[in-house]
Amino acid sequence: MEKYRSQIDAIDDQIAKLYAERMELAKQIGIEKAKQNKAVDVPEREKAIINRLAGQVDEDKKIYLKQLYNTVFSTSKAYQSR
Repeated sequence: MEKYRSQIDAIDDQIAKLYAERMELAKQIGIEKAKQNKAVDVPEREKAIINRLAGQVDEDKKIYLKQLYNTVFSTSKAYQSR
């Protein structure tokens, strides 16, 4: 059990780092959207991302990937809107 938890911890460390990088890019996109008077919410883009990523996971994981990315999109939009 400990071996698996250590592996998950290492993956979580990578995810946290990548999430911080993603949020910084989301912030920059939010600045550009504000300059161009564009909406923060772009459902077509979100759907395209989920569809692209869903092709990279097994069928039984797709619903969970969608849940994960809906949360990522929600936090990104909140960060862009501040």
